[in-house]
Amino acid sequence: MVYAFLTKKKIHDVMRISLHRCISFFVYFQPKIQGIEEEEANFDGVLVRIFKPTNTKGLIPGIVYIHGGGWYIFNTKTYSYFTNLLSKKANAVVISIEYRLAPENTFPVPFEDCLNATKYFLVNARKYNVNPDKVGIAGDSAGGNLSMAVALKLAIEPTLDIPKLAYQVLIYPCLQALDFNHSSFRENNIDRNTHCGLTRNAMILFNNLYAFGNYENFMAFFNNTHVTLAIKKKYRDRVDPKCLQGRYQMEPNDDTETDNTK
Repeated sequence: MVYAFLTKKKIHDVMRISLHRCISFFVYFQPKIQGIEEEEANFDGVLVRIFKPTNTKGLIPGIVYIHGGGWYIFNTKTYSYFTNLLSKKANAVVISIEYRLAPENTFPVPFEDCLNATKYFLVNARKYNVNPDKVGIAGDSAGGNLSMAVALKLAIEPTLDIPKLAYQVLIYPCLQALDFNHSSFRENNIDRNTHCGLTRNAMILFNNLYAFGNYENFMAFFNNTHVTLAIKKKYRDRVDPKCLQGRYQMEPNDDTETDNTK
């Protein structure tokens, strides 16, 4: 029933418009941060928003920032107050990437946008008064996922003409889609009177839009049967609840074909 409702009402369009308006309203009334210049640019075909301190001498650090929003909402403008503040507090040039969003652009398009823009900045850092040896990457939520993926790709396939990233900062990143029954998903399930806006159903929705551009696999994710038991067991040591703090530890159920939350 949930699946049919989501498909029929195209709820992602309504959510995208509503959330953009709410965040834009918030950003509009924030005080302007002094001493930071903001401009738009094109990095190898990818739009970016650049934030840079005005009163600096010599080369300064750089930060590639990838915004969150479930891969399908928000943009560099809705994050502009934060990235302005980040540039000010870190005394760094911040590159905020306007990657293309799902469901119109599914994986790997958003990832490739972030990868290409990051490569361009690393190679051309000096043009923006940035020390190429002091460039890091950061992101929150879905942006944390993309930041991790970009950093991993650059580490696995290094090239001599592209400087290495100095660090990565992942803020509550989305790093696994193997198991949607971990304790955090159970605790924030929609039927448990949770006060968290990011519910289990919302996470399933985001992952489906990013991976497939639709909801056709929603119920498989909802029932936690979207991957085979063999795959779950193969990668369980990388997504192991025993690595969590005490009260969040639980025994995963990898020996049944149905593993819904109750």
